[in-house]
Amino acid sequence: MSVEVIVVRIVFFVLYAAFLAFGQEPRGLGGGGFMTGFLFPDLSELNVYLTQNGFARLSSPLVLWGGGGMGGLLEGTRMGGAGFGGETQSLLDGKRALFSLGAADFWRSGHSFPRKPLP
Repeated sequence: MSVEVIVVRIVFFVLYAAFLAFGQEPRGLGGGGFMTGFLFPDLSELNVYLTQNGFARLSSPLVLWGGGGMGGLLEGTRMGGAGFGGETQSLLDGKRALFSLGAADFWRSGHSFPRKPLP
């Protein structure tokens, strides 16, 4: 079992124990985390333009960094979001070219859990 899974289980247990200590069932939860990834954009046409104008080629892939999270009520609305970004750059004879990319998203959802126990 990975360290991340163990940490998530410990955090969930601590939160659940805190709710039980006050004599209530959990009504809401939340969480989030860090994300990383690679994006392999086709920069060939851009690199042709750059080299024709005296710039160095841009390298690929882009290393993306970001994060996301979500929180809300178990029997109600939950909201969350995520975002990431990355860039690559080149330098030749004092000419610098920079390609930067970023994106973000926000979402809202209704309840997914039944309000009454299933038979």
